[in-house]
Amino acid sequence: MLVNVEAISLNPVDVKMRAPNPKVETASRILGWDAAGTVEAVGSDRTIFQNRDTVYYAGSITRPGCDSEFHLVDERTVGNMPKTLTFAGRLPCP
Repeated sequence: MLVNVEAISLNPVDVKMRAPNPKVETASRILGWDAAGTVEAVGSDRTIFQNRDTVYYAGSITRPGCDSEFHLVDERTVGNMPKTLTFAGRLPCP
C-alpha cells in the first residue's frame, strides 16, 4: 500500500547506518525506518487497510527508509495508529 508519510522517528539504528563508513558507498541511503502516516492507495489484494486509515510501522533496513513524502509498504507489517496519538506525539490527557 502507499502511505503518505506524516512523521518518522530516528533511533540508534539510523545513527549507526549514517555513521562514517571506511568504504565508499555507491548509492545514497534513505534513513528513518519508523514511520506514521495516512494510507493513500491500496492494492487490489488488500485485506486489512483502506484509504485514509492512519497507520504506523517499522520498515526494514534492507529497503529504503521512510524519510520521504510517500512510502510503499506491505500491509502485513503495519498497525492501526492509536487514536490517542497524533503525528506530532501523544494527545494531552483530559
